[in-house]
Order: sequence, then structure tokens, then C-alpha cells
Amino acid sequence: KDGNYRVALPPGDYILDVQRHESGNLRAKPQPFTIVAGQTVHVDMTIVAGSNAEASTPQE
Repeated sequence: KDGNYRVALPPGDYILDVQRHESGNLRAKPQPFTIVAGQTVHVDMTIVAGSNAEASTPQE
């Protein structure tokens, strides 16, 4: 509810993608991040209304 979440993930590369379609199509731009063993990662997301939120895939 407050937008703060905590999950345990194994080391690796991830993309956090946040969407909600129930109350008017809300989305955040997907954020790539890397988990390193023994570190905590904080990812900030900005939620935008409408269907024009940009989706992207990381470049290699």
C-alpha cells in the first residue's frame, strides 16, 4: 500500500517493472538493476498515469 517492498533475490541482473491496470492504467518506466551478494539495492520508481509510460529493455 505505501509503495515500499522488500524481497530477497539471488545475485544477478534484474528489471523492475511496475504496472496497475485496475484503477486507470498506472505504470513506471522499467528500471534495470544488479544484485551483488551481500549488498542491499534500493530502486526508486516514478508512477505515471495513462498508457504512454515508456517501456524499455536494457541494451547489451
